[in-house]
Formats: sequence, C-alpha cells, structure tokens
Amino acid sequence: MKLKSFATFHLVLLNGLCSLPASSQEYPCPPPGADEALVDGENLVENCKCFYALAAAQKQDQSDTPTQIKEHTVMHYAPAGKYYGPDGITEYLSALSGDHVTATTQIGPSIPGYVRSIGNGGQCRTLTAESQNMHLNPYYTVNNTEACASMTIGVRVTFNITDDPFEPIDVQSYEIWTPNLFVTEMFSLFSRSEASAEYICDKILNVCEDYGNGESDSWDYSMKNSRSEGGVRGLKKSKSAKASKSAKMNEKMEDCVEQAMALPDVTIGADGVTGFIDGNSRACRILHGFMAKNNQHHCPHVSFDPEVDADGKIKCNESAGILHTDVFTQEDIAFFSLMGQAAFGFDEVGGRMTYEPCSVV
Repeated sequence: MKLKSFATFHLVLLNGLCSLPASSQEYPCPPPGADEALVDGENLVENCKCFYALAAAQKQDQSDTPTQIKEHTVMHYAPAGKYYGPDGITEYLSALSGDHVTATTQIGPSIPGYVRSIGNGGQCRTLTAESQNMHLNPYYTVNNTEACASMTIGVRVTFNITDDPFEPIDVQSYEIWTPNLFVTEMFSLFSRSEASAEYICDKILNVCEDYGNGESDSWDYSMKNSRSEGGVRGLKKSKSAKASKSAKMNEKMEDCVEQAMALPDVTIGADGVTGFIDGNSRACRILHGFMAKNNQHHCPHVSFDPEVDADGKIKCNESAGILHTDVFTQEDIAFFSLMGQAAFGFDEVGGRMTYEPCSVV
C-alpha cells in the first residue's frame, strides 16, 4: 500500500470540486462546487484557508510519500499503536502489501467528509472515507483458504498551514479507522495458522538470531553485525558439526512454534468483542516480525518474553486497549458508517470477508 493512498491526499480536487485560481490572492469562498458539509459556514473563512492549503499541497506533491510528513508526524491506528515519521509510518503500512497481505487495492474514489479549521494559527483537520480490498496470501491462512478482506477505511488528518509555497502544509497526525473485522476476522484468519507461527519463529531464530527464545536476556543490536555466518572467520565447520547445528535448529524451531501456537491469535478487549494487534498475541508478532526483516529494532517485539527495545518500550506484551471511540468523535464514526453502507455497499459492520481471491480492478 502506498502512503498517499491510505492518507488520502487526493481529497481535494476530487471530481472537479476545485481548481486553484490563476491568482493566488483571490480564492472564492466557499470553493466552487464544494457542498456545505465539506467546508461548512460556521467558520467559513478559516475553513476555506484549510481547503486551499490542502489543494496546494496536493498540487505540489505527487510522490508516494508526501513531503509534508515530518519526523514529528504521528500515525495512530488504535488497535496497533502509534508510528512516527516517514520511515516509521511507511514501515508500518508496508506490512499491508507484504507477506500475509500481499496487496491492497482502493475501490473507487475517496469520499471527503469535511475540511475545517480547528484552532487559531492555521491548524486544520480533514476527514475522508475510502473502500479497500486486502489480498490475503493463502500460504498463511487457516487451511490455505483463499480470502479477500473488503472494508471501509476512515482517515483523519490534522495539519498546520505554513508560509512555504513549496510545502504549504505540515502534517501533525494521521488517524486511521477500520471496522473491527480487520482484526478479529482478517488477522485471525492468518494468525491462527501454523505457517504463521513458523513465520514468527523464523524471525526469532534466523533474523533475530535466537533472540527471545530462552538463550538471550537482552538484545545486543551490534551482535548480528559482529557475527559471521560460518562461525569464526577462516574456519570451516565439519559436516558432523553442521548436522548437529541443523538438528539443534530444527529442535529450536519445533519448540518455538509450540510456544507461538500457545498464544492467542489476536487480543480481545474487556468487552469480549473488540480486537487488538498490540497485545501478547501471534498477530502482534507477525506484524513486528515482518518489520524485523529490515529493521532489528523490532526484534524485542517478537520475543515471547517482554523485552525493552532501543526506545525503552515494550511491545507485544500488554495491549493499550485504545478504542476507536477514544480517538474519533461520534460524528466521524457515523460518517465512516454511512459511507460504508451508502457508498461502498457494506452492511453496518463496515466490511466483509470473501473466501475467494480479491477481484482485480
């Protein structure tokens, strides 16, 4: 998945709502063609400034990772946590076009909810909804089931207007909403499989080199780089030593898979319904195992024992239990629900699982 697609920077200029005037000094307010709900009249002048700043940003920046995303930009997906800066956000979203979910496809255009000022000093907020198909890799699903997860994705972006004509907005946060089935049905479908347990253990034993499997008390971030693949440099291991090592690794893998399978597939909240990816589950380790392939910072997160990472954080241990209702207003959630039913054809759940490959659009 591309960051721009998920973050819906194509909100403005949608369906010809607006094009920037030839003179940057005179912008009609309200924008021509924009309905009252998009840029409402309560704070019309400030809302129009937000609208045109976003339009200018979209016109300036056509890259997959918008330059308005800075190191201080945070992406918050309540069931999984927060991710910071261009690298952290892109790293997280790359898992949605990685091993377990091989691709995501947007179905139709994004639908804008509002563009509005939320305070003095040029701070703005936008809300959009879109429909996504997530293509699941049957290698990792239970019984190798072909499956497609289709759902409404809601995005709220908060940004500041700047004085820089080349970077007219500075994004503060992305907040992502999905229906509960994203976790409880989609993640469960592949996190329950033994192939996914083996995936986790491959990252523990091979990528993170036995980290968190009973032989390491703490992760040494320099350890992997200081090791040579063949043991001591310049010395060749005998065939019997290699066979012994292979047998030991097979035993470790079996023990590791057994530990992984003993975990819950996802974390279920106190209400018995809401699913989370940030708790002590296989789902959390699948996510961080994917990221550990390229960034050993995530090695402590795939451990079976709670381990502190380089930032002093412990993950995949206890869920923060943050609900979408803790992040979004009832107005926002009502908009996502309405668009899911009226525009995307879902029922009140906001999505569906189809047990066949996603259609190619």
